[in-house]
Amino acid sequence: MIRQVASKGSQNPETAGRSFARASDRLMRVLGRKLLPHAIAPGEWLVLCELVDAGRMMPSTLAERLNMSRGGVSRLVDRMVERGLIDRTADTNDRRAHWLSVSPKGLDSMPGIEVAVAEGEEQFFGRLSQTERRNLHTILSRLADSDRR
Repeated sequence: MIRQVASKGSQNPETAGRSFARASDRLMRVLGRKLLPHAIAPGEWLVLCELVDAGRMMPSTLAERLNMSRGGVSRLVDRMVERGLIDRTADTNDRRAHWLSVSPKGLDSMPGIEVAVAEGEEQFFGRLSQTERRNLHTILSRLADSDRR
């Protein structure tokens, strides 16, 4: 564990996990503000990204990819289907199963969303050098994929 020495009298020394959680919360707030004009929440942006990358996906796979509960993904998907951002279609082999994909409206919204996210990422990561950004991306990618091996 990476742990900084606590200052005298401190009961909660800064750990790598605590620093990461604080940074993650701040990034989501920055992205949330940037995405507000597009009426997209950061979690919805992540859903769109996963579905654009995959083409289509089962809700259970989406939940796994986003590290969310199936119930949480179901509520998020319901809202996005209602707003016309994603499509939900029945599986032809199993009527109980459904596929999710980005709708034409969702695809049309992606360029503006990507610009907003790029602006938010620049605001958040702007204090890092390009080398630090590449290193951070490498580390975070490894951590994000660590439970998939």
